[in-house]
Amino acid sequence: MNVFGIQLEFNIFYLIKKLIEVNKDYLNFNNVVEKKYNIIDFVENEFEFEILKTEFSKENSLTFFDNKIEYGDFQTPNDLTDRICTYIKNQGIEPDVIIEPTSGIGNFILSSLKYFKNIEYIYGIEINREYAFFSKFRIIELIEKEKKSYATKIKIYNANIFDFNFDNLKIGSDKNILILGNPPWVTNTTLSSLNSDNLPPKTNFKNHNGIDAITGKGNFDISEYITLMIIKYFQNKRAYFSFIVKNSVIKNIIFDQQKNKYKISSIKKINIDAQKEFNVSVNACVMYCEFNIDVDYKLEESSIYMNGKPIQIGWYNNKFVSNIDIYSKGQNYDGRCQFEWRSGIKHDCVKVLELKKINGIYSNGLSEQFEIEEDLVYRYLKGSQLKKKIINSSNLFTIITQAKINEGTDIIFEKFPKTYKYLYNHQNLFENRKSSIYKNKPKFSIFGIGDYSFKPYKIAIAGLYKEFNISLIIPDENNKPIMLDDTCYFLGFDILEFALIAFSMMNNEKFIKFIDSITFNDIKRKYTKDILMRIDFFEISQSLTYNDIKNIIELITPKYSDIISEKSWIDFVNSIKKADSKLVLY
Repeated sequence: MNVFGIQLEFNIFYLIKKLIEVNKDYLNFNNVVEKKYNIIDFVENEFEFEILKTEFSKENSLTFFDNKIEYGDFQTPNDLTDRICTYIKNQGIEPDVIIEPTSGIGNFILSSLKYFKNIEYIYGIEINREYAFFSKFRIIELIEKEKKSYATKIKIYNANIFDFNFDNLKIGSDKNILILGNPPWVTNTTLSSLNSDNLPPKTNFKNHNGIDAITGKGNFDISEYITLMIIKYFQNKRAYFSFIVKNSVIKNIIFDQQKNKYKISSIKKINIDAQKEFNVSVNACVMYCEFNIDVDYKLEESSIYMNGKPIQIGWYNNKFVSNIDIYSKGQNYDGRCQFEWRSGIKHDCVKVLELKKINGIYSNGLSEQFEIEEDLVYRYLKGSQLKKKIINSSNLFTIITQAKINEGTDIIFEKFPKTYKYLYNHQNLFENRKSSIYKNKPKFSIFGIGDYSFKPYKIAIAGLYKEFNISLIIPDENNKPIMLDDTCYFLGFDILEFALIAFSMMNNEKFIKFIDSITFNDIKRKYTKDILMRIDFFEISQSLTYNDIKNIIELITPKYSDIISEKSWIDFVNSIKKADSKLVLY
């Protein structure tokens, strides 16, 4: 039978229907249900009792209110709640009190009843009235099926977690508390766009400065807000914590621990397959920790599906790293880079400035074909094309309208009339670019351009790709430097020998392990300028010899192995040794 649009077994439907019919007053109804099933205040008031009576008077109700986006609704599968409760039990934890701050349809509550034997109270908090009712129906169903009673008292509040007062629970200081659940995965911006009431108060809860609060950092994950709210309230109590959250949430909490120093310890990140469990492409995990013991600045990462040696993530010697064990072996590489890493060209006008060439004729993203002068046209690489170790060509081209930022573009009209006409014909697309960086700049402006862009030899990495791969970029068949897009980072060199040496140093096995230990796979841009500027080439050089460099080059690209001389190796090391606080190359 359907109640609030959710299927109830026939016998449970009529059991509850009969209880409603026999007990005309909501207080009597509550007393009977509490005596038989230990569910406290099944209905909060007469109004709720009338709602219940109306619903159970229908033979096939379809009134269930379902807005999964607004409630960040990814109901946790029973198999997963069972796994999580088993994990907690295996930690030797036997809670007296369980709190589920966003209890949904009650899957965690049902698993808790199965796996923990000495629970005195379970408190659920759920904003969706129909979900709150349905979780109570399911508790009755469980008790009726198992033909046994539970001593555990259960109270499910139909309330908003953001203004719920935990002091009302009146839990004794001698009680072991377990807080578990799966809070909403949406962001505050998503909910605001839906005019939802399911939002926290408008506070700058992470104390971002003005610009960060205005930009993306002000758009926070609701589950992170709830997690921090729970930590702040319960950190000084005898409590354990287990939430399903996005990976970014637990990483943010550990990263901020140096500042916040919350009393959380034994922190664990237990990875789950969100695609399998919830049918969503999100990196998610179970965050587990203990309160009121110590302040930890690291966590252990493992999987809920298999056993294996945990990975330690967090703070180590004032550095935030993704693998403490590996990082500790290569931490001397972590310093200040002697070179300036640059990002590629940003133009935000793909349909006009990114070109292909067929039979000597250029075409653009608007399917236009045209002829322009070759002078300002360069071969062009996107991050997705940085897969080979050595690259000297590309099927993409771009027009470089400036040699440096803010340079005037009138010279294009004077020297390259065909190119100017082509650009001018698409001036509206340039003017419609949304980024403020183009405001009050010369027409057809681009960014990420400078002397470094025209260096003939580059070593480059794609910022968005998870697998570490450094490519050596050399001039094309016309001896023109190849340009890169703004998803790439690169170092530019005037001489091939120095480019090859830096290239081979970054293909050293120990370095690859080091860079992997300071980067995180579950973020959009794994390799950033901040990460790359931590690479200390001088320290890397101290762990390598000239023969090591030769061997690496011989292994990767044998045809270049004879280019590097011992003198060029010595000159390279001396140049970065002298760098100190001054950068020596682009």
